[in-house]
Amino acid sequence: NLIVLDNGVKGLVIKNKIEKPILLKKDNIVEASTGAFLGKVVDFAIKNSLKGVEWAGGLPGTFGGAIRGNAGAFGGEIKDSVFYVEALDNNLKLRKLNNKECNFSYRSSIFKEKNWTILSARIKLAKGDKKELGVIAKSRIEYRKEKHPLEYPNAGSVFKNVSFEKIPEKFKDIFKDKVKQDPFPIVPAAWFIIGAELSGRKIGGAQISKKHSNYIVNLGGANAQDVLSLIDLAKSEVNKKYGIILETEVQIIGY
Repeated sequence: NLIVLDNGVKGLVIKNKIEKPILLKKDNIVEASTGAFLGKVVDFAIKNSLKGVEWAGGLPGTFGGAIRGNAGAFGGEIKDSVFYVEALDNNLKLRKLNNKECNFSYRSSIFKEKNWTILSARIKLAKGDKKELGVIAKSRIEYRKEKHPLEYPNAGSVFKNVSFEKIPEKFKDIFKDKVKQDPFPIVPAAWFIIGAELSGRKIGGAQISKKHSNYIVNLGGANAQDVLSLIDLAKSEVNKKYGIILETEVQIIGY
């Protein structure tokens, strides 16, 4: 979910690789460090016949990243399972926050808003059928392989999906058949980009993917400015055609 500007980042960049063993606590609570890949947490839950995160099958990134951005797909969100989170604030004070204190919202949290560092977290799950959960997770993985341009370098979904309520009335009929629960009624941002006839558009080595138009892929040799130019183009053309301002989901960092 990161786009690093071409001049880089002035300062120290630390990659979170904290990955202690994932633990099963009482009352179906799973504890993991935030450097653990989300896929490992999903696999651990299914292995222990616990439901609540199977929707995240195939979702890339770390457990901490999913919490920071309140990752969601197929109607599920990580906020629905978070029990409590340990994090360092900007004064390096250790804080323990319950679900409500995490201030989760659509693709955001207090950690993203305040740029706090998440160390570990516990999620509360429920008993489920291991085989059934495995089938669901596998179907999500296969969906991503089929629908998303994973064969090219990319930063994931570029724009947040659009709340159906925010679509101007004169365009709602056009998109009413595209509505999904994510977890509230939304229209995927890709449909607006397709409608603005931008699918496949290239700038430099970057391209708005034909396979999934909410992805910008690196065809080879793309720089950050190529990607940012396509983002600006998509925002401008979608706003011009539909009166909708697309919000970026990717984080743009650097100077």
